[in-house]
Amino acid sequence: MPKVNYLIAACSHRTNRGPLGNIEGKDTLKLHLQELSKTRTEQLDQVTVLRALPLVRGDKELAEEYWGIEHLFKDFKCPVVTLDVIDSYFSYSSWIQACQKYRRDFDYYILTEDDYYPSH
Repeated sequence: MPKVNYLIAACSHRTNRGPLGNIEGKDTLKLHLQELSKTRTEQLDQVTVLRALPLVRGDKELAEEYWGIEHLFKDFKCPVVTLDVIDSYFSYSSWIQACQKYRRDFDYYILTEDDYYPSH
């Protein structure tokens, strides 16, 4: 069976933005994980949250709230891990660093960002 890693490029700079529609920037990553957990995560071998450094950008409290996601991992039927990455070229550099780190561990990668998530 091919092994699949779902990579979420995430950055706390979203907390500095006002609401997009009716979604606060500080909630985007949480909403992504909540919606993803409603899907068939047992078909994934891993979900990796790519945390772009520095972790705090702008308001420290909002950044801490943005990154406060560990409690959501229990809802997944596959391992969920975080990986801190250097932010060089936005999401692209995050995905490249993760693919390099896991290049021998997975066959396929789903590349996505924190503000785009599956929803029924």
